[in-house]
Amino acid sequence: MKERYLWIGLFIVLCSMVGNELYFQSKKLTEPIFLQHYYETFVYEGNQLQFFYLSDKAEPAEVSYVTVNDVKMNPIEVPFPSFWSKDVYRPDIKEEFTHHTLQSVTLQLPTDSIPVNEGSDDIWTFNNMEVTFTNGKTIEANIGEVRVYGKLQADDALKNTYDSSSNRNFYEWYAVATEPLTIDGISIPFSEQVGTDLYLKLFFEPKITTQVDIDTYSKIPDWYNEKFLSDMLLDDLEGVSLNDELFPIHLSESDYMKLYMYFSPESKLAFDFNITIYGTTDDGEPFEYAVPINSSNRPSLTEEDVNKIIEKQTGGLNQ
Repeated sequence: MKERYLWIGLFIVLCSMVGNELYFQSKKLTEPIFLQHYYETFVYEGNQLQFFYLSDKAEPAEVSYVTVNDVKMNPIEVPFPSFWSKDVYRPDIKEEFTHHTLQSVTLQLPTDSIPVNEGSDDIWTFNNMEVTFTNGKTIEANIGEVRVYGKLQADDALKNTYDSSSNRNFYEWYAVATEPLTIDGISIPFSEQVGTDLYLKLFFEPKITTQVDIDTYSKIPDWYNEKFLSDMLLDDLEGVSLNDELFPIHLSESDYMKLYMYFSPESKLAFDFNITIYGTTDDGEPFEYAVPINSSNRPSLTEEDVNKIIEKQTGGLNQ
């Protein structure tokens, strides 16, 4: 009788081990999954681009190199802690989940081989990367969209006087008009993709300061609330939400404007681009001024988010 119970117990243990192994295998990724990135940058020596991807926790994938349209990009070195040997690349793990990790790889942008010359008006755009890992496996990864410009647009009609970011979810930018001008609008790239993950408020001195203006032109995302402001240690600053009805706006010489940028703390995207302020001076000259959003944005994922991303990518596997 005791022998029978022993065999039953062994059978239950075996079934449990098999079940656990099958469950583990069901969560195992066939290949790393890159998240969506929406980047604008320009050509300069030492420029780097950071990309985020999901990998297996048991076997974190290390990127060996990346190729985009025959342009090879190598990871910058991520050293061990100082008491280990330096200058050895290791995956940069940002967050750990039950079966997966959120990792990043920072690539050096080779200015000598990309199809854009520094100072030119050319643009290099790509949506996919051929990623080769240290285990020899190569995948074709859709990474969103990256735009590399020959130069950053900075007109003399506006002069940046101050900018500051208290954390990765807020950035403020101040500028003064160097001559009388009219701002016809503000252009934001990737608006369809980024959606409400980015929220802007404008303040012009001495115009547009009343609560009526704020109520008329504000379209506030759900995440911009008292809890968000409290968590970020921010105040609800003066200003109005970006809206076409605000423009055109005339500024006299020495009038100033403020641009407040708020970033959703629950964004699943990585983004870093320029907001373009455009218009015409009183002399009739058009101007454009590119303002970097300076978000230092990193995707914020939960276990549920990871499962949804994997399900979408694999068609329902890894459940």
